[in-house]
Amino acid sequence: MMNSSPEEVGFIMFHELVHMTSSVVDSQLGYGKGPLVSLAAQNANAARTSANNYMLYAAQNGLSFD
Repeated sequence: MMNSSPEEVGFIMFHELVHMTSSVVDSQLGYGKGPLVSLAAQNANAARTSANNYMLYAAQNGLSFD
């Protein structure tokens, strides 16, 4: 995290805060978008309780397309 950009640090902190304030967990399939899309196809309820999905949603809606 020490070599991360301020935006990356913010997303990491958001991910960890979601754990602290709700019942979400980390997916056993990993953290990347690909594994999480697979998780959603296999088990939508599990995808809804993945902290990284919340972080990716925030990143996608908070950053410009570029």
